[in-house]
Amino acid sequence: MPPPAEIILDPGEKISDDFWSKLTGQSGNPILVFWLGMEDLSRLDRPGESIPSMIIGSSTVVGEDLSLLPERLRPNTYFTYPHRLPQERARVISLVKPWLKHKKIPETDFDKSAKMYFLGTLLTDVFMHMKTNFYRDHFLDVIDMFEDRSDTIANYPRLSFGPGQRYASKGCYIVQLSSGEKPEIIRKSDWVIH
Repeated sequence: MPPPAEIILDPGEKISDDFWSKLTGQSGNPILVFWLGMEDLSRLDRPGESIPSMIIGSSTVVGEDLSLLPERLRPNTYFTYPHRLPQERARVISLVKPWLKHKKIPETDFDKSAKMYFLGTLLTDVFMHMKTNFYRDHFLDVIDMFEDRSDTIANYPRLSFGPGQRYASKGCYIVQLSSGEKPEIIRKSDWVIH
């Protein structure tokens, strides 16, 4: 297969309908990998125009509300999804809400509150295990030796720590949207790390 074509857009560059027509018409049945917002992606849904055989995008770049994806694009569109799936969050949310209530923290931004809940429980355990050895490398070693803490993480299904790694969440699911006005996120893969 020939190498993929790469098109880099300048920040703020306006994308015309003609751009999408040329892009989807360049090959017989293109696969489109994009890192653009929902407004640009939605413009692929043009009457009389063909849809790429596969569209792959980032749910974090597209935005929170994936339900804005036009119905006609859903069967061909896949998203990387680096968060815990909505249908799996209910159990973990039931741990965070009582903590917020007990601490008298208003529930204004649940995702931030859930991250603070995880951080608070993690740091409490880490400092208890550190005893009096308060130095950075030991701190990171203690975190690295902990078992999987997926029961306290509302936002992410899996976090892992390691030397020289800047991010604790390193993977994602591949998901699609179901049809209908209130689509569900359908998991199409296991947790993928690459």
